[in-house]
Amino acid sequence: DPVRIPHEDFWRRFRVIAPSKADRNAAEGDTPGKCLRLLQWWQCVYPFTARDYAIGRTKVFMRPYVVDVLENRRARRVQALFRAATPCLRAWVVRYRAEKARLQALREEQERIRFANNTSADIQGFAGAQAGLTDQVVSLFQDLATVFPHFDLPVLLGVVENTQTREQAVDILMDMQRQRVDAHLPRSMKLVLDLAGLRTEIQEAMAAKDFQTKDQVFGMTDADMEGLGFNQEEKDKLSQIILSQQSNWVAQERLNQLYPLRPLGP
Repeated sequence: DPVRIPHEDFWRRFRVIAPSKADRNAAEGDTPGKCLRLLQWWQCVYPFTARDYAIGRTKVFMRPYVVDVLENRRARRVQALFRAATPCLRAWVVRYRAEKARLQALREEQERIRFANNTSADIQGFAGAQAGLTDQVVSLFQDLATVFPHFDLPVLLGVVENTQTREQAVDILMDMQRQRVDAHLPRSMKLVLDLAGLRTEIQEAMAAKDFQTKDQVFGMTDADMEGLGFNQEEKDKLSQIILSQQSNWVAQERLNQLYPLRPLGP
């Protein structure tokens, strides 16, 4: 029995193997004519004749092996298009991820600026909402909140209320900072940052931004460093370490090219 497919369904499925680019791109009009031209084209390539198909008033009639031929050609064409589109799709994914990371960094920077602009108001508002605080506690709390901007205000207030002097509170907060850095930064990263002599609060800010590899550190720009709170001395020191590491990598790469490692024999 012949296979019957409505004109629109036939064209929607097999337009990808149409011989004419104009037909493939045409949106509407003369669907029976386009179906006929497609069948006539593949009739010249495969051993079937005009007796094996017919264009009716509303449907295309074909013998089963004609449908098999068209399905085979369609599958090969779709596979070829997929292979051609894969590099473009991968490039789009890379661009999408880079743009997503850029927008995330922009949002974080805007949040940092907003927090910096509102720090004083946030601190005063939080302190004013707490009942039973002495003037000395409020003053110390406001002082430490500006020194340790990455701490939650309730945590800061709890430290201030349970210490007698500013020095004790600073020691406790510094210990908490070091614990946070040790918990979030890998050891190799910590060694690089310690070598650069970076302050603990900067290391904590980097941990908060999920710095996990040395490549992320070496890829920072001046604007990135300033956003994390680097001073000029720290920027210069880290830049020297980056240049030194890059020189070591270049030297190691040249050695590998001159003296490639060879597998040991049996």
